[in-house]
Order: sequence, then C-alpha cells, then structure tokens
Amino acid sequence: MALIYLLIYRVFILPLSLLFIFSFGLFFKKIRTGLKVRIQKKYKPPYPKLAKHCEPIWIHCSSGEFEYAKPILKKIKERNPIQKTLVTFFSPSHIKQIENHPYVDYSYPVPFDLPGPTKSFISYFKPKKILFSRTDIWPELLHQAQKKSIPTMLFSRTQKLPSFLAGTFTPWIYQKLSAIDFVSKKDKDNFEYMCPEPKAKLFVNGDSRYDEVLNRQKLPTKIKPLNPIGFCLVLGSVWEEDLKAILTPDFLQFCNEKSISLIIAPHEYSISFQNFIKHTDMKAHLYSKLSKEWSGDLPLIVDQYGILFDLYSKANLSFVGGSFKKNVHSVMEPLAWGCPVVVGPKNKNNREAQEFKLKLIGRNTPMVKEIKTCDELMAHIRTIQHIEQDIKSTIQDEIKIKSGASQLITDWIFSN
Repeated sequence: MALIYLLIYRVFILPLSLLFIFSFGLFFKKIRTGLKVRIQKKYKPPYPKLAKHCEPIWIHCSSGEFEYAKPILKKIKERNPIQKTLVTFFSPSHIKQIENHPYVDYSYPVPFDLPGPTKSFISYFKPKKILFSRTDIWPELLHQAQKKSIPTMLFSRTQKLPSFLAGTFTPWIYQKLSAIDFVSKKDKDNFEYMCPEPKAKLFVNGDSRYDEVLNRQKLPTKIKPLNPIGFCLVLGSVWEEDLKAILTPDFLQFCNEKSISLIIAPHEYSISFQNFIKHTDMKAHLYSKLSKEWSGDLPLIVDQYGILFDLYSKANLSFVGGSFKKNVHSVMEPLAWGCPVVVGPKNKNNREAQEFKLKLIGRNTPMVKEIKTCDELMAHIRTIQHIEQDIKSTIQDEIKIKSGASQLITDWIFSN
C-alpha cells in the first residue's frame, strides 16, 4: 500500500503542485521569491567541495519553524563543535537569519521533492541524520532517506485529530520516519488514533521553542536605555485592528491618570499605522529618535524591528497583537520574561495562549487573559497592579518546567 501511495504522490500530487507553483505562483510574492532563490548560482550545484560527504546533521525548516531548530543546533555544537550542520528551508522568508546563524555550516533551499534532485542532494552531503522541524516533511525525501538507512525525526510536533482525508492518506508518510517527537501526550495520543501501528519511535519531549526563548534571555540586550517609571504596558506586534480596539480616548486618559508607561511596537511600521497614531492626537517619543534614557513620560512608538523580545523585559503587562485581526502572534516571548499577557478574542491559533489561560497568578487571574473591549483591559491592569504575589517568578517557573526538549532531541541525534 505504501508503494501505491508513493506512486500517487509522484504521478499526480507532486506534478499538480509544481504546475500550480509555476503557473500561478508567480502572482504571489512569497512563491516568486522562493523560485528566484532556487535559481541563484550560490544555491545551485556544484556545492562547495568542503561540503561533499561532510556527513552533517541535516535539519529542515519551513520558514519560521527555524525557531524550533535554533536551540538544537546550539546543543549539537556544544556536544561536538566539529560536527557539521546543514539547514534547508522551503520559504525564503528567514533566509538571512538562517545563513547568518553561528551554528549553521551550510544552508540551501530544499530541493524540489523529485526523485532525481532529492537523491543527488542526499548523495552529495551524506547526512548522518535528518530532522524535520514541526510540520514540513517531504515524502520523496523521506523515501530516499529510508532507502539509504538514514535515521529521520520529526520534532516538536503537534497533532490534532485528523480529518477523514488526512487520516486515510497521510499515515503512510509518517511510517517512513524513524522517530517522532511530540509536544504533549495529547498530541501523541491523537497521532496514534490516526496511525494505530506506527513504525516510528514516539517521544514526548516538549516544545524546543521554550529553550530558544530562554537562550535569548542570556544574550546582551539590543535596546536603547529604557527605564519606565511605574507600571509599563507593551503593545507588541500590533495591527490597526488591535489599536482601534485598545487606543481609545478613554484608555489614553486612563494611562495618563494612572501614570502607565506605554510602549507601542507595531507589526509593521507602515504609513497606515503612522496615520492612525496621528489621528489619536497622542504625543509620543519615536524610538529611533531617542537621544537619552526613556522614563515613560510619554508613550514610546517603536519604529525598529528585531527588538520586541527585549522590550518585553521592561513590561509589567503585555498585549500581544493580531488577536483583534485574525490570529494572535506568539505569547511565549513575554511569558519567558515572566510578563503576564493580554490577548484579544482571536487567539485559538496559539497553543500557548490556550494553555496559559488555565494557569493562574494571584486569585483567579490567568497568566494569559482574553479581553474583548478596552474596558476589560483597564480592569485587568487594575487587577495586575494589586496582586502581591511575585508574578514574574511564578510565570518563569512555568516556562522552565517546559524547557529541556532540545537536550532530549540532541540525545537522540547522538545516539547510535
């Protein structure tokens, strides 16, 4: 049956997918960029001579899933500094981040999942083991790795109960994996429901991103001197839909009366965002223009990317954006600093948001609080201000409990 599914994939599914990419993908910037990257000389064979048969640990990431791979790459180099690492990616959105990472020796777009290119790529590098970050597994790549007896692992995997189609067609792909590492026991149980007799070894090691956020805390800060006096609220990665719900005249007056230091970090510092801020008549400092320490006297508008993680370290409370638009962004970063989080109503996409809604600080106060109105946000600020418990330590203890996945995954990598 597995050979039949592979034949269906090779003859029907993959050709149709490639036809779509080359016919209609040019109308989508992300796909167009991905195709352009693949024809650049430095990403095409011949690969560097030093890379030939270098036997790397190969980690494949879709794009943002590189975040799950970072702490594992760090552990690999700590365990064996001369062990080569290879990272492939499908989407080019994180290409610079991958190329510039200190623990990545070689990085390339993953070959199209065709027998010839895939077999050639594997034969050139001769990887010791191949890992897939979270979701992005490729049937032909798994098939070729299995033929060459190369161990493979899918790590930090979450698994919902499958639809009928997924439950019928996809189990054969997972049967080609040597090991699958799940975030939770529930994920493992859902997988076993879909695939009752798995051939892969199944582990529950947790989510490697927790290790990554804890690693990032140890790095030197990237931000200018900020010393907000009193209670500090960070609105992180916010869209206009979030700001329309929050930055009402009543809320701005509330912040002024309660001496709340406000940091606003937009998801995109666009003309539209700038016009919205102008229409609020809010006086504010611009981060790029700061020439001295910011004390919170006026709201701070952040017009620089890549520093939000460090900004959360200054917060007593954070609102994570996207949750009044479509999908909430990651709540893990502020939680890592011990900062309680507020989200809007559209947060079901984020596992950590759901999980930390059930974990409490103080009396009946969740670590992640869902709000629907500005009034609810103001009421929650009052609640947080009156909690006598050490909020920061309580939240950080929960984060530390969830860390350690990357060490367990690295143990598998170096096992025989």
